Amino acid sequence: VTPHSSGLFQSVGARLSQELDAACGFTAPTSQNADGTDSQQRAADLHQLWQSFVELQKREGRPLANFEQGTAAAEGRYLRFVTNQGAAGQGIGNLFYGLESAVYLAMYGGRALIIDWPGLEEALVPRFIDWRSTANEERRDAVENQQGPFRSVWNFGPPFHGSEVLKDIKGPEPFVSFTGNMFPEDRASDDGLHPDRLSLSELGLSGNSTIEKLLVRLSGSLPRKQSLEEGCALHFLFSPSAELRADMAERLTPERSQLAVQLRFGDWSIGGGGDYRPIIEDFGLDMEGVVNKALQCAAQLCKQLPEKVLPSRQPCRTYFESDSEEAKNLARNWSNTRLLVRVPDTLSQHSNNGRRSSLLSSLASAMALGSHFGIITSFGAFGDLSRYLGPLVFPGGFAVKFEEVLKVSQMHKEMASEPKEVDDDHLCDVRLLNRHLDAEASFVETGWAPKRK
Repeated sequence: VTPHSSGLFQSVGARLSQELDAACGFTAPTSQNADGTDSQQRAADLHQLWQSFVELQKREGRPLANFEQGTAAAEGRYLRFVTNQGAAGQGIGNLFYGLESAVYLAMYGGRALIIDWPGLEEALVPRFIDWRSTANEERRDAVENQQGPFRSVWNFGPPFHGSEVLKDIKGPEPFVSFTGNMFPEDRASDDGLHPDRLSLSELGLSGNSTIEKLLVRLSGSLPRKQSLEEGCALHFLFSPSAELRADMAERLTPERSQLAVQLRFGDWSIGGGGDYRPIIEDFGLDMEGVVNKALQCAAQLCKQLPEKVLPSRQPCRTYFESDSEEAKNLARNWSNTRLLVRVPDTLSQHSNNGRRSSLLSSLASAMALGSHFGIITSFGAFGDLSRYLGPLVFPGGFAVKFEEVLKVSQMHKEMASEPKEVDDDHLCDVRLLNRHLDAEASFVETGWAPKRK
């Protein structure tokens, strides 16, 4: 697969970008980047899938010269992902979940993908395929005047019927519009968009191939779960614009950080309504206590990092982001000789409803977080976006859910048989976390064998 431009993390480091491309299957597999027969076959399957999607986009997404204003007379078939219809209150993380669903639905339906997201082209430019709704005058006119089914898939409100969505995607209409915030693996509905229903036959692959063929990588999250290659679709679609690269450069320093911490306390900056759900559960901690616990966790993880990530005698660096300016100030004043903390000076913003004014800033924040080997995140789709942009895709990367750490810590306090493990020195002992969480939660199988402390 030949890219039109560089990867999302090319400006961060060529090696990181190359590892991501290999992990996602964009580059042809070689004996050097495969570790066995199954791995080689999976790499070959992924590479063929992306190549086939490029050919599909060329075939179905050619310039819409045959469109006549007000009609649907097109040579190709299109799936248009929109964010300006029914996306009230949805943040950038949720909308990217929906966008990834649109990628796999386009594969399933044999449709070219068009993304109609105001302001997106200011932050992101096409990489392997041209998804722009403004690619040429004919496409702009066609998008403005198209008529066809509109389907939405939300994890709230009235239930949707996956079979009806899939019927329209496979149907004869040249244009189908789609929006939502659900990933294909989300089984909130018995009639949902289950991966085993999404055949890849339209890509010319074997009749029994489905999106479920991507369900082969066990992520490095805690607790660990089988998941699609979340994030690969975004690396396939996008390169950063010059503006986005500049914003990221302001956040990151030449001295690479090994870890990142993201804490969400609520959508404070929306104002006049918005998201007031409790974000971090009440574990008897005030904001200062939460920030301290998160940074203590980072310091302990630093001591367990492999030599290739953190060479001996080098300081461990952590990048800290939050939607709370108070939390960021606390992190700036946090003192620990084992850990150097960098907090960006940029003001926290929220891109709910896909608002273009803060989209660039939010993407830069997510990408800066995601460019690290390991990440600690709190509950929310924004944290998830940061996790699967980088740490859960490139080899050996890992992610820790902060709420899970607090649950284990609370569990220890209730276990009189393990009094030594109650103190904060064991807060983020990887082996201890693995023992108390899901039995399959293990960093070792992701390529990281934590060092003994």
